Amino acid sequence: MKIKYNTLIVKDIQESARFYTEILKLKKIEEYDIPNKFSMAMFSDGDNIIELIENKEEPKISSIGFEVDSLDNYIEELEKKNIELLSKPLEKGDFKVATFYDPNGLLIVVSEKRTNE
Repeated sequence: MKIKYNTLIVKDIQESARFYTEILKLKKIEEYDIPNKFSMAMFSDGDNIIELIENKEEPKISSIGFEVDSLDNYIEELEKKNIELLSKPLEKGDFKVATFYDPNGLLIVVSEKRTNE
């Protein structure tokens, strides 16, 4: 398992985007805006991703995303440890995703990149 991304809720996405590109030298890889809902931008160092979201929430770390080789195997391990999933695994594009909370209520997202066979 490896950390794949962190989601940060920010006050000002434009100011934060400048910080992550100009100061931390990350590359912007994606951005979009859903008017009256939220704005999102993703930045990468080549291996890891930081996802910034501007919405009505207070700034915070919203979630941590991990990538595993086999989501089904990982879910079996979680079930043995009595970790409850928030929903059945979802298929999102090239990824299969499961979510659950850590003991502090932080959202954990675990994904498996699917291969096109």
